[in-house]
Amino acid sequence: MIGMGSENYEIIDKLENIAKSLQSMAESQKRMVDILELMAQEKEIIDLKK
Repeated sequence: MIGMGSENYEIIDKLENIAKSLQSMAESQKRMVDILELMAQEKEIIDLKK
């Protein structure tokens, strides 16, 4: 973009890094949920197929 100062590029870079971190956290939480669901099914605590 024409006329953008270096500060703007730094802010954009920081925001992109935050977005990547949030995406990584969400993926980790999804994996934890998947594992907990499998554990619950194995223990027959809940039936997730309802």
